[in-house]
Amino acid sequence: MPTPVPDIILQRVLTRQKDLSSASLATKTLVLRLRSDLTANPWLLVAQTAELRG
Repeated sequence: MPTPVPDIILQRVLTRQKDLSSASLATKTLVLRLRSDLTANPWLLVAQTAELRG
């Protein structure tokens, strides 16, 4: 079983303009939507991190 990605790494993906060129289209779409939501509502970071975790 793979090791889970720590929340801090997921939060960095959501709060920085990390290069997503190697990610799948579905991942890019999800991350871009979550980033857009966070721009409007920064206090949702913990909830968005949980959504990214799946």
